[in-house]
Amino acid sequence: MRAIIAIGAGLLIAASSQLAHANIIQNGSFESGLTDWTATGSVRAAVQGNSTDGTHVAVFSYGDNPNDGVLSQTVTTTVADGYTLSFDFGAYSIQYPGQLQRMRVQVIGGSTLLDMTVSAIGSSPTIFPSFSSTFVADATNITVKFSDASGTTTSIDGLLDNVQLVQLAGTPVPEPASLSLLAIGGVALLTKRRRAARARV
Repeated sequence: MRAIIAIGAGLLIAASSQLAHANIIQNGSFESGLTDWTATGSVRAAVQGNSTDGTHVAVFSYGDNPNDGVLSQTVTTTVADGYTLSFDFGAYSIQYPGQLQRMRVQVIGGSTLLDMTVSAIGSSPTIFPSFSSTFVADATNITVKFSDASGTTTSIDGLLDNVQLVQLAGTPVPEPASLSLLAIGGVALLTKRRRAARARV
C-alpha cells in the first residue's frame, strides 16, 4: 500500500515538475536596475507602487524625454525549440489619462522571429495588461528587444515589468487534462487496493 502511494505521488511530482520551466531572461523584473540588459536612450529602472512582480519596473520616456528608449538582452536558445515570451506593459499618467503608449517588441535570431507592437492606456495607478507570443528559435543565441514606439511622451511614461522567456520544447510538457487523468488514475488504484484489503479482513 505504501509503495503504491509513493509511486503515485512520485508520478504526480514528476509530471508537475515538467510544467515548471525556468525563465531564461535575467533580471526580467528589473529588481537589480538594468543589470543584464543593454539600455540606450530614455529608459531607466524605478520603484513602482503597483508593479506586477517585485517593486521595480523599466520606465520609458521618463521626465518627458524623447521616445528613444531601447532595452535588449541576448540569451542562449536551442534551435527548433519553441519559446514563449511574456511581459506586462502599462502606461503611467496623472495629467493625461487615456493616452496611449506603445512598445515595439522584437525577437531576433538568424532572422526576425517576432515583431509586434503593443499598447497601453495611460492611467494612475497604472494598469498592466499582460502580453505573450510564441516563436521557434532558429539560432543558438537570440536577442529580445523592447523599443519605445510612443507617439507622445508628455506627462506619460511606458512601464515594462515581468519579462519572461520560457522554453516549451525539450522535456515534453503534459497537458492539464493529462495531469488530471494521472491523478484520477492514482486515486482509483488506491481505492481499489483499499477495498481489496478490507475484503480480506
